[in-house]
Amino acid sequence: MKIVLLNVLMVVFCIPTIWGQNIHGENDLWFFQFTKFEITDNLRMKNEVHFRYDDWWRQKEQLIIRPSVEYDFLDKISGGVGYSYVKTYPYGDYPLEEALPEHNIWEELILKFNSNQFKFYSRNRIEHRFRGQVLKPGSDSRTFIFVNRVRLRLGCSFSLNQKWSLDGFAEVWNNLSDNFRMLNFDRRWLYAGGTINFNSHMSIGLGFLDQWVRNETNLYEHHPTIQSTLKLNLKK
Repeated sequence: MKIVLLNVLMVVFCIPTIWGQNIHGENDLWFFQFTKFEITDNLRMKNEVHFRYDDWWRQKEQLIIRPSVEYDFLDKISGGVGYSYVKTYPYGDYPLEEALPEHNIWEELILKFNSNQFKFYSRNRIEHRFRGQVLKPGSDSRTFIFVNRVRLRLGCSFSLNQKWSLDGFAEVWNNLSDNFRMLNFDRRWLYAGGTINFNSHMSIGLGFLDQWVRNETNLYEHHPTIQSTLKLNLKK
């Protein structure tokens, strides 16, 4: 419970004063595909594929491929480790010079609380990021810098019936200093949507995501985003 309370405080208070800053950004369309394969009752393999577009369909924004393994330690506590390949494309008013790769290794802890139709969870993820830099003129070897980032998410779901549910979450991302003591705001997500469960193996979600991303001290992106998610649950 202390971890959950800490997450609430982080989500509420670790959001900078954005108003009055230089803000840019367009509407986004994001398409996700999540696959889960149950190995045992407590152990599962997962994979995510993200296709993200900026200014509706007009510009590629990001491609993410994210395999992971998750284990239930207790009924209400699970943990996972995974890897993310991220490719970020030039987009928006301040585009990158070229598409840049990132290799990202992470660990997470998830706390779950269920009460009848209501489900609540707290997810804490630490990412170890190897971020590709722009190629130097005449060089074929790309430089990578190493940084850490923490992601704190509070989410909930309310089942309307066996097929339909309402979903929402709030998530704050903070960059960590080398000694893991200093937090530096990176982005904030707020999501609300719904999910239709066709059966125990497939569901589709659709919702609205409001995202703020910090580029520099006084420069922020704001993207109202339509997000769709296809989930597949495979069992032995």
